[in-house]
Amino acid sequence: MATVLSLSCGEIVSMALDRSGRHLLAGKDNESDWVAGNRPCGGAEHELLRVGLTPAAGGAYPHRVVWRGGGYVGGFAW
Repeated sequence: MATVLSLSCGEIVSMALDRSGRHLLAGKDNESDWVAGNRPCGGAEHELLRVGLTPAAGGAYPHRVVWRGGGYVGGFAW
């Protein structure tokens, strides 16, 4: 199984697939440090990341931040 998204800080608190199954919406808590190995990120408290599930050239899975803010992202979906 391939690693689709690796984090240097924070933790993923929610995930939802789009209808096509080609993208994942991941909610990230940037302040979380309760899981072993995670550390707070600083900056915006939460982010939503759009992750492509088809690897780009070189095998990396493209992702980008589509929202940053203070609202909790645990309940977001497509």
